Amino acid sequence: MSETALPVLPRPVAAPSPPQPSPEWLAAARKARILSWISLVWMGLEGSIAIVAGIVAGSVALIGFGLDSAIEGFASVVIVWRFTGSRLHSHKAEERAQKLVAIQFFILAPYVGYEAIAHLAGAEDVE
Repeated sequence: MSETALPVLPRPVAAPSPPQPSPEWLAAARKARILSWISLVWMGLEGSIAIVAGIVAGSVALIGFGLDSAIEGFASVVIVWRFTGSRLHSHKAEERAQKLVAIQFFILAPYVGYEAIAHLAGAEDVE
């Protein structure tokens, strides 16, 4: 049996690691997370109270305000998600977060518009 040497492949060069953010940027990201958590708690309370009050009073405006608070709370969740873990340094996560926040702010408009038209068409009392 003859000994055949196996070919040696060159080792692939590792991709350069992305530059690390400055301590100031990391501090700002931490503040963004903290403010988003505070905002989320506030929006949760505000939205819950407004929706319950709107249902009890039969007020579309209060229900819409409560839903708006829920949507703004979702924006806070997205910001917390964006600045947590491995997404802290990710440009792709930044793009996703921007799209999610932009899309969710367009969710409320059709509901309020539909309810307004339904009330006008039904000649119900204005709130």
